[in-house]
Amino acid sequence: MRRVCFIGNSHIGAIKRAVTTYDDIECLSNVELSLFGTPGGTLQSVRLRDGVLRSDNPKVQQNFLWTSGVALEIDVSGFDEIFMVAGQSYLSIFPFIAGKDVPHITRGMFEEIWDLMVNGWAINTCRKIAESNPEVFNYLLGHRRRGRKKWLTNMRH
Repeated sequence: MRRVCFIGNSHIGAIKRAVTTYDDIECLSNVELSLFGTPGGTLQSVRLRDGVLRSDNPKVQQNFLWTSGVALEIDVSGFDEIFMVAGQSYLSIFPFIAGKDVPHITRGMFEEIWDLMVNGWAINTCRKIAESNPEVFNYLLGHRRRGRKKWLTNMRH
């Protein structure tokens, strides 16, 4: 039996709904699936300490318990594969597209966006999981950022 874990923000809800709605999914017949989720910004309070992903934030602990049904924290060595559903997708070109309300991207803007993508919480947490448990496969499944203006506002500060 393969042990698979999904950790993430509110996008975990879609995965949880699919799994609970379609409980006869053939490809999951030999999979023990665990889901841990908490809304967007609160996920960034989760840290890897001694091989365990945990947060000191009681709200995150409560959300992990609610979404997983069993645990406040995640022992990453207990899984064969871990999927992180958070952060910017590396396949998304959204931040680089100029619209009528967004100026064309400059080299400086590109460097800022790229820095946020490669040094963000989600990718760094995946790196730490890989370093602490090389035998556990872990993947980052990012998503498109919402709100072009919000993205640019965050970049300017």
